[in-house]
Amino acid sequence: MNLSRFDTRTGSEEGQWLDILDWDWETKIGFRVKVLGPDSSEAAKIADEEEKQFQAKLAEAYARGKKKDLVEEGLSVDRAIEKAARLTSDWDGAEWDGKPLVFNKENAIMLYTKCSHIRTQVLSYHSAKANFTKRESSNSAPLSDSVSRSTTRVKKEH
Repeated sequence: MNLSRFDTRTGSEEGQWLDILDWDWETKIGFRVKVLGPDSSEAAKIADEEEKQFQAKLAEAYARGKKKDLVEEGLSVDRAIEKAARLTSDWDGAEWDGKPLVFNKENAIMLYTKCSHIRTQVLSYHSAKANFTKRESSNSAPLSDSVSRSTTRVKKEH
């Protein structure tokens, strides 16, 4: 059994291309984003930062004697935007108001702030480890030409 097909580290560090889908969750719009995976060093840095922030809040709550009031906060929109921007290593086919939109962190933050539909796809794709493994076929190419199973919807027949 060739166990290298379970290697998520290599694909996570290299990043994989995600074709962004239109509102119908089926049609590719001609824009794609290169997303770092959950086992990348950048994802590890983000997780460490989130853990440190949580531990600081926990220590503060215990110091005030309010431990029962501590509720783990979900991912805020601002944190989701920052995370999506940090996990994006490139993009292709981007335009904004008819002008090319070059890839950089500032533009990524702007895009993910204004376009939650795209941000949702990036974060969902990132979280599915299967997107960062090798295919089971003999060529063992990384998954890169399809969207995450977690972002794909089944079309209902009417």
